[in-house]
Amino acid sequence: MAIDEYYLKFPSPFVQKRLFNYFARTLFPELGRLYDPFDNLDDTITETDLNIRRLLQRYEHYLQQNRTRLLADANTGITVAPIFVMTGEG
Repeated sequence: MAIDEYYLKFPSPFVQKRLFNYFARTLFPELGRLYDPFDNLDDTITETDLNIRRLLQRYEHYLQQNRTRLLADANTGITVAPIFVMTGEG
């Protein structure tokens, strides 16, 4: 940790998560979600199975939709990694 960096952790996981989500959305509003929160995932996730092929198809679709933003720094050698925040809220 650098001298000019500060970290704050709250004893309540609920407060910590809400604050993280707020600041993540404020600082990185252009980052999308991996899937629409109301999207039916029955073809991908069931109680007993995870359809890897369908999961990869969904991820490929996400990459195609966000190609310009995700690869914006590709020529500079900087790796851009998307951050996904699952809030459980609708």
